[in-house]
Amino acid sequence: MTLSVCSVSFNEEWIIAKTFNAVKDIADEMILVDSGSTDKTREIAASLGVKVYVETPYKGCGLQKNAAIEKCTSDWILFVDADEVVSEKLKEEIVRIINLPDAADIYKVRFISYCFGRLIKHGGWSSFYKVRFFKNGAGKFSPHIIHSYFVPEENSVIDKINADILHFTYKDITHYITKNNRYTNEKALMQYKKGKKPQVLKLIFSPIIRFIKSYFIKLGFLDGVDGLIMSILGSWYAILQFLKLHELWANHRS
Repeated sequence: MTLSVCSVSFNEEWIIAKTFNAVKDIADEMILVDSGSTDKTREIAASLGVKVYVETPYKGCGLQKNAAIEKCTSDWILFVDADEVVSEKLKEEIVRIINLPDAADIYKVRFISYCFGRLIKHGGWSSFYKVRFFKNGAGKFSPHIIHSYFVPEENSVIDKINADILHFTYKDITHYITKNNRYTNEKALMQYKKGKKPQVLKLIFSPIIRFIKSYFIKLGFLDGVDGLIMSILGSWYAILQFLKLHELWANHRS
């Protein structure tokens, strides 16, 4: 059995080498679909033996990921975002599963997150599972502009791997602002296209609810100051998303 590792990227020169170096010893091919990076992302990836493709304009999260998996030719596919690094234990599990005669079709993988270079264990940032490892043809990602998810083929067998992908979400506060500016743009546009209008009550209560959920219910306070910062930033994300949706509707009326 063979393995393709694929990813999508936009200006990820700060981590792309780490992402592919972590898997090159188990991959039969490595594929990157880039959205038109203006830094050295593509050059760095190509120097590591990655097959690099450019897909512009950007189609949105789900369709861009599907463009990557459609280029994979191996029996199995491991999808990783450009800011994710596969742990040694996960690599061992992947090699073991590929050689199983009765392996499941799709596997959910556990995530742990690093924000600003520090491990964030609580607040909803770690210990959750996403589908990232699957047989070629077992499914594809939903076509959402942002926060797409894996849609399995009918009757697919799904299992779970208790080994980690390390998600290096934000390298610093500037990176956070840049990344979430793009995310809130995409989220607001998606809601606008669905006809959802900004509601004042949501502006008032959504940031508060997000903070309470992250900091108290999901135990973000156990991460100390880092947990407090991430919970506050989550509330700001909700406010920014509202403001951008409000702006879209305001422009529509004018």
